Amino acid sequence: MCIFAKYMAKKRNLHKDSGELLMFSFQEMTGLENIEVESTEINEKEKDLSRIQKTTTNTDVDILTDEETTTLFDQERMIDEMLSAINMLDSMDSANIRLIAMETATLWHSGISLNGRYQLSALPNRHFDGYQFLALYYCSFYRAFPSMTDKLERSYERCYEEAFRRYRADEAWKRG
Repeated sequence: MCIFAKYMAKKRNLHKDSGELLMFSFQEMTGLENIEVESTEINEKEKDLSRIQKTTTNTDVDILTDEETTTLFDQERMIDEMLSAINMLDSMDSANIRLIAMETATLWHSGISLNGRYQLSALPNRHFDGYQFLALYYCSFYRAFPSMTDKLERSYERCYEEAFRRYRADEAWKRG
């Protein structure tokens, strides 16, 4: 089958739950397409993700408005949290980073609050406040899907660039 025919076949696939057209399967997005995974494992992960989505989508949770972003947003704290997220992601393999990126992106699109508390199934026993969550979302997505960074919220791009600049400076200093 030619590449274009495979592409069109994928594009026509409907997601079972939402009816959305998907370009990539869960396995392809996580880099597990060449690894056999039992459907029960995937179903358990989907249940965990839906449980987390249900607990975080309540009346307190809103997508950040432009006003909140400009008046209540602590840019220096976000840079520090992004620097911490970049350092944390350094110790992880790419498959785990992709899982974190997808889970945080899903939660981000259901709405978050900078004052909220979040937990990820990809990082059990860890809790994140809104700034830490947003930093982890942005940095993991940037690292896992560099060709799709245009999908990220542009208002945090300067924070990421500054955090990455500091990260490179720290690395250069460590090397001597």
